[in-house]
Amino acid sequence: MTYTKNSCGNVFSHEVIEILSELQSANVEMINNAISKLKSLKTKADREILNALNHKDSEIRSQAVELLLILDPDNYFDRILPLMEDPVDFVRLNLLNCIVLSKFYDPRIVGPVIKVLMKDPDVDVRALAAAILGNTGDPSAIPALKWATDHDFDKDYEGVTVSHIADKSIEKINQAN
Repeated sequence: MTYTKNSCGNVFSHEVIEILSELQSANVEMINNAISKLKSLKTKADREILNALNHKDSEIRSQAVELLLILDPDNYFDRILPLMEDPVDFVRLNLLNCIVLSKFYDPRIVGPVIKVLMKDPDVDVRALAAAILGNTGDPSAIPALKWATDHDFDKDYEGVTVSHIADKSIEKINQAN
């Protein structure tokens, strides 16, 4: 996602937008520097980003999720969680992608991600939820994954069924335990 004054509207300050655009760099050192700057502006950035979670623009909400998972996923989990039920598929999918990229496999995500797996109308969101549950290694996810293995034969954007992903996640959990 590209952060510009146009894409972020008046949601983020100029200072925060500059840092956000640095996050798009291919240079790892520049990205790490941008994350450090963002964390140093914690109070200001927090307020702006938390407000953005409720923005009417789905892209802004999605950007806010990414930023909170960069800043401090442990402290923002409860604020991010409601976006698993966002009306826009892209926001839900991006939230799950951010969980994968940040490797935020905290036990608190298991219940909400099971709910996504069982009820989300978007196949790509359900497929990613199945994969995340496998990555948590939490055996409590197995009943939901078993249900998906037996009942969810929709194919994701890569042509893989949710059933197949759920089956692989069960194997992964069983190997971890």
